[in-house]
Amino acid sequence: MVQVIPRSALEGVRLETGYIRAEAEVAVRLHASELARRASVQLPVDVAHDILKGMGIHVPKVNTYEGISDALEWDIPKLTPEQIANFVAEAYKHGN
Repeated sequence: MVQVIPRSALEGVRLETGYIRAEAEVAVRLHASELARRASVQLPVDVAHDILKGMGIHVPKVNTYEGISDALEWDIPKLTPEQIANFVAEAYKHGN
């Protein structure tokens, strides 16, 4: 599941630098259930993958938990602010 959580939904929440600094990862000090409650939209990973594919961004699929480590080595370009806005707009169209 991919969740879109607006910054405004995290006001007052302690944020820390994540493990993957190159990806602008942020650690959010909330229980997973609380973080999910604050999501403005949720969509299945396959739908998110299809949205990116439609934007011309190829992201290989990770099929196992162990495959996550391999994914850190992939050379996937960062999204521009415009691409992020496009992805979020599409997520709202296809998510719930």
